This record gives sequence, C-alpha cells and structure tokens, in this order.
Amino acid sequence: MVSDTFGDFQTPMETTQDIIRFLKTKGVFPVVILEPTFGTGNFIISALDQFPNVKEVIGVEVQEKYVKVLRDSLNDHRVRLIHGNIFDKEDEIRYTEFAGEILIIGNPPWVTTTRLSKLNSSNTPRKSVDKSEERGLSLITGSSNFDIAESILSFILETYKERRTTIAMLCKATVNLNLLKKAKRYNWKIENWEFHLISRKIFGISADAGLLFIQTNPNAIGEPEKYHCTLQGLKLSPKDKQLYRNVLGRDQGWVRNNGKFHFVFDRDLYNKYKEIDSRKSYEWRQGVKHDLSDVVILQLLKACEKLSLFRNKEGEEIQIENSATHPFLKGSHVLNENLQPDLYIITTQSNLREDPDEYLSDYPKALEYINRNRERFKQRKSKVYLGRSDLSMFGIGDYSFAPYKVAIASMYPDPKFVLVPPINGRPVLLDDTCYFIGFSHIKKAKEAVGYLNSEKVRGFLESIVFPLDKRKYKIKVLQRVRSLDS
Repeated sequence: MVSDTFGDFQTPMETTQDIIRFLKTKGVFPVVILEPTFGTGNFIISALDQFPNVKEVIGVEVQEKYVKVLRDSLNDHRVRLIHGNIFDKEDEIRYTEFAGEILIIGNPPWVTTTRLSKLNSSNTPRKSVDKSEERGLSLITGSSNFDIAESILSFILETYKERRTTIAMLCKATVNLNLLKKAKRYNWKIENWEFHLISRKIFGISADAGLLFIQTNPNAIGEPEKYHCTLQGLKLSPKDKQLYRNVLGRDQGWVRNNGKFHFVFDRDLYNKYKEIDSRKSYEWRQGVKHDLSDVVILQLLKACEKLSLFRNKEGEEIQIENSATHPFLKGSHVLNENLQPDLYIITTQSNLREDPDEYLSDYPKALEYINRNRERFKQRKSKVYLGRSDLSMFGIGDYSFAPYKVAIASMYPDPKFVLVPPINGRPVLLDDTCYFIGFSHIKKAKEAVGYLNSEKVRGFLESIVFPLDKRKYKIKVLQRVRSLDS
C-alpha cells in the first residue's frame, strides 16, 4: 500500500531478507548501516538479524508514527532513530564514531517532488539558493521536478563521497538511468555499479524497478567511462525473465566516440555501430498535435469532387471542403504499413505563424464546423497552446505537407521506418506519436527508408534506446542517426 502524501511503498519482510542475503553473497559486511527513509523498519530489522556484528544502525524517517513504533519494538543500543527529513539531517547521519564500511539500504519514496509539493508534504529536498552553481548538492536537490528517490540517492552519494560506502536501495529503473547519466557531471567515485530488476508483483504496480547496488571508493578515479551498469535480475520468475529478455545482461552507461562521451543502453553493441552516431542527421519533424480528435479527426463516408461527406468520432455527419482536409495516419497505421485508412484531419493552420481564422476563411464549411466547436478548442489544457490562437495546432508547417515522408511510430519497440506517399493526390499528415522526414521526390525517400531500415542503423538504435521507455524513438534519438548524404 502506498501512502499518497509520502509516496512510500512499504517493503515486505520477505523481500528485505532476500536483499540482505544477496548483499552477503556480494561480500558486504558493514560496520555502520543507514536507512534514510525506514518506514515500518523491515530493512533495519532484517539487517540486525543477518549482520550481528554491525556496530551502529542509523534510521531516518519523516513520519513520526513509524519512528515511535520501531523505537518501542527494538531494544538495541546500536540503533539510533531520527525523526525528520533526510535532507535536513546531513550532520546527524554523517556523524558516527565507527570507522569502516557503511551500508545504506532502503526503499525511498516512489514519487516526484512536484507531486509531494502539491500535497503539501514535508518530505521534499531543500530548494537551491544559487541556481548558477554547476556542481554540488544545491543543483542535485534543486527546484526541478526530481523523483524523490533520485534526490535522496544523489544526496547520499554526495554526503558519503569521501568514505567507502555500499548503497543497496530499491528504486525505479528510470531513477537508476538518471543517476548514471548525471554521474559524469558530479564525478562520483564509483567502484562498482549494478542494477538488479525485481518482480513487479512485489509492489503490485506496473513500474519497472530493481535493486540499485553501488559501491564507492574515495580513491577511485571518476572517469566517465567508469560510469556503467550491468542490468541483471534478482529472483525473477520465468515470466519476469521473459518480460525483461531484451534488457537483462545489457551494459548501459558512458562510452567515448570521436573524443566525446555518449550515454548508451548497450555499450558493446554501440561500439559495433558507432559510426552511425553523428550530428549530421536528417531534419526530423514530429506529427501534428491537436488534442481534440473528437472534432478534427474525421472518417470519410463519401468522396465527392469539392465537398465530401465525413463523420466525426461522435457520430455527427458533416460536409466539408476536400481542400480543408488531409489524409491522416496514426502511429499504429505507420507501424503496420496500413497506408490507406479512411481517416482525415481538418487543419486550422498551414504554419504556426498563421491566423487560423484567416486560414479557414477560404473554407466556409470547415470554418462553420470549427466555430461550432470553438469552446472545446479553448478548453484544451496542454501548455503548448498558451499564448496562441484558440484554434491553433502544434507541429504544423511547410514540412507537414511534404508529398513523401519517411516515418516511424515512436511508441512501439520495433524501429521500423515506413515510406508514406500521398493518398488520392494529397500529402498525408501524421499524429504526434510519429516522427518523420519530408521529401519532395520519391527517389530520395526510397533511398532514405532503405538506409534507415538497414542492419547497421537498427543495431545502432538498439544500442542507444532504453527498451523500458514508453516513447522509445524520441526526436533526440533520431537526430543521432547519420544521414545518408553526410
């Protein structure tokens, strides 16, 4: 059960015991143990049971009820429990009279700082005072929308950077990814970095998560290429192993290419196809964003010479000028190469600078229909429409009307590029889950689609794309693919 105000998933005792046993197989036998957000205390209880020779256990918890319950149930002089926010207790957690290895364990909250702030929670990091600082804790725990677990782990890595430390904490896979990416900036002294995926059923949620296992050493050299992590599994069922079959065993992190460092998902695969990585890419564009498919996406019922009959998603039948509409493909159409759908889109602009009312004045039937739904355009919530006309769209320009397009559906795991020609003499528009390159001539488009679907480009994309991302082929990813002409 998750506490909405604090974002804490309490870890089952069976899981905490499994993790402690795993740490012992890794040769971890700490002198001091810290848990930054101990909750019901299952990690502390398991650690005391399996590490009998530990000298001190420090627990921090923002919820007073947990502090009281654990304090009353434990009768052990080695345990020091602190009520408060971990970000305000730096001096207290840093102090210990015992030398030797520190083990930092736990399951920090799985929620963002923005979410906590909206709930008026006290469990948030300190705000940055000097936003111009490029290094250090002020930037790590600044005012951006951090996952709180990421903030806590960054805080821990900074706080104990001058002492040999083992970190074994549960977190989302995206948190591990973000920490790896920023390790290069903060020059953390990492000796070993692993991430062990766990079964989703432990917490009953759909997030991909695991045990982050980091060992630091003050004497380690903080070179970017040392920041890498092998993705493994911790007691995964056969079903879980099937789920993560494209992830397990991959070595993600930083690599050097042409004197620059790049973050990749699979370092070995990247080195095989690294010649594809270049800033000399194609001019990739995103499809049209409108956020009002009930109104602007229409099904063609009857094609006529000037005015055709359409039906919107709400079942209303309307006659609209053919020239006010364009054939329209969703990401699923592109992926399945279903290039003859009966969907059309009404465009309200031909570019972002154009006044929609002026543009639609050439199409009286379309303007009448749009005006009947103007209030619904005004109610769109996306920030991209702020300061723009009520009827504006986003991701619309001359490039949208290129006759030939090479497109990819970004939400699907297969990096499949598809040639999209005109339909009935009209250029096809794509939805905003698609990215594309526009071409004036079919020959160039065919050359590009053949190249982009080649083994070397697909291999390169597999090496840099994180399979657990919802939108895998973002425009920044595609812009790393060297163009055929470069």
